[in-house]
Order: sequence, then structure tokens, then C-alpha cells
Amino acid sequence: MAEVKEKKQKAYNFRDFSTCEATIQMLQKAASDGVETAFQRAAEMKACPIGADSACCKHCAMGPCRLNPKDPYSKVGVCGATIDTIAARNFARMVASGCASHTDHGMTMLDVFREVVNGKITDYKIKDEEKLRSVAQSVGIEVEGRETMEIAKDLYEELERTYTQVEGEIPFVSRVPEKT
Repeated sequence: MAEVKEKKQKAYNFRDFSTCEATIQMLQKAASDGVETAFQRAAEMKACPIGADSACCKHCAMGPCRLNPKDPYSKVGVCGATIDTIAARNFARMVASGCASHTDHGMTMLDVFREVVNGKITDYKIKDEEKLRSVAQSVGIEVEGRETMEIAKDLYEELERTYTQVEGEIPFVSRVPEKT
């Protein structure tokens, strides 16, 4: 049987890891319980200097192509990709992977909302009617003089439509803060 090595916990300033108070509290609790987190492992691990600069491309089977971030335009990848193209592809893949990883969570929430709206799930309720009205109105659903469940059904239908939408701008983009 493999031996388990005792790791001595290093002291961290968790405010260096996050600005979110809830996350900082979670990290402090984990540390006090002796649980190592991804935040601590990331702080301890030295990143690959090529990957950290997004100068490594594993997009196809002809690579990986490693470009020099100190002289970024001296060469291109096998396919002709510049360091800028490689960085953009890497970023786009990370975003797509992250979105794909969590899309089922959103769909599950939508399924629960549908069942609540249709009265099939009674353990959940719409508690913040003002928020429901605000969200519905922000995506173009009429709310004046309408019952909460009537608005909720329209909102559910809009959510379902936009969740599976493949072309055009989604209505929820109007809710994104200007700075973002």
C-alpha cells in the first residue's frame, strides 16, 4: 500500500486568491479543516512558461507547435497560425469548454422552473415576484396587469427558446452590465 505523506499546510492570504467574501470564507474553512484546494495547488505550481503565455498550440495532430513569446512573430505554427491566432484559439476553446461543462446545470434549472410553473413541482415556489417581473420585463415580456404564474409561463417559454437558440442575439444580453 502506498504511503500517505503528511503535507505541512502553508499559510496563505486568501484575499490574494479571490475578491469574493464567500469564496475567501470557504478557503479559510477548508484550510482550517486541512483540505487542500485548487487555489492552493495553483499557488504552488509553476506554470509552463510556453503555455502561460498562450504560445503553445495543440489544435491539430501536427503539433504541438511551440512559439517563442519573447520573439512572438519570428515563426508561425505548422498550419501558419501566428501567436495571436494561437492565443485566440486557446481562449475560445477554454470558454467553449467551460460553457459546455455547465450547460446541463442551466438546463436542469430550466426543467425545474418549467415543472414549478406547470404546478408539477410544489416544493419550490416563486418567492420574489418583483424579481420575476423585472427579469420578464427586461426580455420584452408584458407584466402590467398580469398574474405572476402567467408571467412565469411566458418567461419559461422565452428561456427555453433562447436556451436552444443558435442564431441571432439572445434577449438576455440586455441584462449584461454596461461595463461588462
